Amino acid sequence: MPLVQQTLIKYYAKLIRRDNGYPMKDKIMYIAAHQKNINDETSGIQKKIKSQIKVFERWGYNVEPIHANTTSNLLYKVLVTFFAFYFVYKKTKNEINEQIKLTYIRYENPDLFLLKFLKNISKRSESKIVLEIPTYPYDKERISRIMGNGHLSLKNIIINIYFYINDAIIRRLLKKYVDYIYTFSDDKQIFGIDAINSSNGIDVEMLPISSSHFDGKILNIIGVATLNREHGYDRVINGIYHYKKYKGPIGIMFHVVGDGQQRKELEKLSSDLKIENCIHFYGAKSRRDLDVLFDKADIGVSSLGRHRQNIFKMTDLKSREYCGRGLPFISSIIDKDFSKQPFQFCIKPDESYINFKELIEHYENYIKNNKNFKMSIRKFAEENITWEKKMEAINHILMEQSERDVYHTGRTNTD
Repeated sequence: MPLVQQTLIKYYAKLIRRDNGYPMKDKIMYIAAHQKNINDETSGIQKKIKSQIKVFERWGYNVEPIHANTTSNLLYKVLVTFFAFYFVYKKTKNEINEQIKLTYIRYENPDLFLLKFLKNISKRSESKIVLEIPTYPYDKERISRIMGNGHLSLKNIIINIYFYINDAIIRRLLKKYVDYIYTFSDDKQIFGIDAINSSNGIDVEMLPISSSHFDGKILNIIGVATLNREHGYDRVINGIYHYKKYKGPIGIMFHVVGDGQQRKELEKLSSDLKIENCIHFYGAKSRRDLDVLFDKADIGVSSLGRHRQNIFKMTDLKSREYCGRGLPFISSIIDKDFSKQPFQFCIKPDESYINFKELIEHYENYIKNNKNFKMSIRKFAEENITWEKKMEAINHILMEQSERDVYHTGRTNTD
């Protein structure tokens, strides 16, 4: 193809996708079947979904998020739990057309209606279909869920066995419909489908830099999460207890933000160790309230208990949010985006408590040798871990599709 023709095709492909006061022609369906409220500011997953949608819109697409409706009806809640993709199929079956250029699906707790939905998409549009599977392989994690992560209940066992069986059936059939799997693993193919290798990202614009200043007397650490065993906050609490027991000279305050099934256990542990004055539980907080709490924080706490799920490598969303706010953080996982970065304080993936004597020495040396460390960490985030950066490969796929559409349209008109 002549160079001039290639250039014109690329130009018009971009033009088609931009909103210049006219309705945008190209559309993306974002499927988050099990997410009931994507506007929930207290949920890390919801913030991630909104950030990804924001990137798609910035690229010039009209994005339609599809998710389960919020309702108080008990029967509906049960049906959504087990058959969320039925409601996705029902909502979309008459809306699929050639304007849809991408169908982006969060692959979580699938049911057999996912296959029916995929078949309908493939039949009625030329949309590229991308499945997001952040953690892979995930079988050990699913088995861990069946076992209740230490919290056995009949309800938990039934739900997770149901999805374990569904997944075993469905994933064998996905390659018939799915074009790519977007994953945070290094696998080149998953279920016989080509993989797009990436990692978690953040919307840096939504994360103000923490204004905290360590005074050498009290170290404020913050953990923001749904409080489950895999976050390992008990290792922090036990570490504070042992540091105080041996008369550590610096005070430590642990600010715990979020709710979950382990909150009562963590509160009881703090009480039993008689260090309640060092541990503050805030519950779930909005973005504005979080900004205030982060302005007190010196260090963030990422996942410290993923080994309990047999996970040792992952791209933790919370680590990226700490990074975006200019905070160093503690982690026990291998994260390819932060390999050898001095602001990631690594501890062993085991049941040992945090050695705060060593951690404080490490932190003091780090801030002493990096006077503008917050701006440095923030700059790293802006250059390496934004969602726009992480989703570049999907943008390339969409651009190629737009170029093909323009080329074929031109050929049709010419003929």
